[in-house]
Amino acid sequence: MPKLTIRQWPLPIETGKRTILDAALDRGVPFPHGCRTGECGACKCLLLSGDVTMKNYDNGALTDSEKSAGFVLACRAKPRADVHVAWLGGTVAVELPVRRLRAQITNIEQVSPIIKRLYLWPEEPLQFAAGQFARLKFADLPARS
Repeated sequence: MPKLTIRQWPLPIETGKRTILDAALDRGVPFPHGCRTGECGACKCLLLSGDVTMKNYDNGALTDSEKSAGFVLACRAKPRADVHVAWLGGTVAVELPVRRLRAQITNIEQVSPIIKRLYLWPEEPLQFAAGQFARLKFADLPARS
């Protein structure tokens, strides 16, 4: 079973068939992350050694040049063997819980022929940190970032 070691964490972690991020979070590691779907890049880390497979992520979150430089997205990376990683920045970002909120659309602005800006009024105050994003869902349509 592959073992995960993280430069900023003192103990090795058994990964099983889980991603680096899932294995780390299950063991209480405060691994920086955001969307957990390969869209935001908040869990981008440097693969110091080992090999992983990665599927279904946004090329904006991890560019080809970053990938060739050894970066991976912890939320998408499943170790093939023992791996050693380091998250970026050396410290943990502010952890805000993922929440589901209802909001009312107060205005719609046509920014370009294919882009609309929505102004939302949430049912309760929304805490966020710079760089975070939201996934919006309308009725039975798929959620969009």
